[in-house]
Amino acid sequence: DVVIPQTNANLDSTKSQQLTMSEFFVFLGCIFFMACFEGVSDRREWWSSFPIDAFKGAPFCLNEYMPYRRFEDIMQALCFTNHPYPPYANQFYDEFEECGKTVSLMLQMSKNLWNTGKVVTMDRYSDNEGEWSVWPSIGEAMRSMMASAGSRFWYINEYFQDNPYGNCVTLEQVVDGVKFFIHSQKEENFVTKIMSCHGILTRVEDHDTSHDVANADGSRSQIQFKYPEPISCHNQERHWVDNTNNRRLNPIALSDVWGTKWWPNQQFTFLLEVAKANAANARGRACNMKAEPQLEFW
Repeated sequence: DVVIPQTNANLDSTKSQQLTMSEFFVFLGCIFFMACFEGVSDRREWWSSFPIDAFKGAPFCLNEYMPYRRFEDIMQALCFTNHPYPPYANQFYDEFEECGKTVSLMLQMSKNLWNTGKVVTMDRYSDNEGEWSVWPSIGEAMRSMMASAGSRFWYINEYFQDNPYGNCVTLEQVVDGVKFFIHSQKEENFVTKIMSCHGILTRVEDHDTSHDVANADGSRSQIQFKYPEPISCHNQERHWVDNTNNRRLNPIALSDVWGTKWWPNQQFTFLLEVAKANAANARGRACNMKAEPQLEFW
């Protein structure tokens, strides 16, 4: 409803025909196909009229799917919004300016999740209790890893100094009438600390872990235990963004093939890559199997 009409508005009607949805899919298909191959620095090689050579040019030709001039016309005319572009000044933080830049960014990014019962998981956030007090007020649960060392919560490290490996304790604090928890677990050389708005220390029966630890006599042995619920959830969720990024960008990133520095195009390639990664992961889950590698899925 937006991309096709706005792109057509930018196409020169005297030289180019109107873009259709089916042709737009062919256009995207050409980009996806080019993203399956490395080493073609000049995009025009994909439309070369010279015979395919093992040492130069592209491994295939796309002329039968879309002429190069038409591909470039669409590329130059692409438009992804029917709203005027915002002014140069950054107004991203204005809505939550009183919360500070870090909290403002998190609130802006999670706004669609407010009051939905979802939990926002972060690999690193802030040790400032005051910044946490805003989350329950918007009906949002938050969970984040805290610094292991050098934190102002040094007394937690001291408390756990003589505790056995895997021992867990939850500390509770109230700031500005808002309750939050610090779920802590003893590791071999540090204490894992998860600051959260929720959670109990019930052991997760299907999340075992084993660790190689040093004994008092200098030998080493294996110990096993079950993660408590806050640590288990965090460990399973904190890499989801990294895993999605890995599927997006490896072995070849669509954005690299596109080769654009125009911000709207960069965001569009990001959305395409995320959609592709989500589709591959969803298909794997639906079939109860591991998601296909990126190139095979394409």
